[in-house]
Amino acid sequence: MSSEFGVMKNKTELKEEEAMDEERFDFENLKVYQKALEYVDFVYEITRNFPKAEIFSLTDQFKRASISICLNIAEGSGGSKV
Repeated sequence: MSSEFGVMKNKTELKEEEAMDEERFDFENLKVYQKALEYVDFVYEITRNFPKAEIFSLTDQFKRASISICLNIAEGSGGSKV
């Protein structure tokens, strides 16, 4: 048994959680999804050097748009088998 945050779990529950941690979704294997994640990192890196006055406007918009690409790929692959 394991206790995390005061909740006791038996071995079966722990094995199920480990299996869920190892589970990967189909879209995570797509190269376009992996490139989109790299693009998010790139956007965060370049927007770090933007002027402080742009933090809540242009910077935020760039970040949200880059994340949206990843989310759209994940959502779009939900109903199809690749």
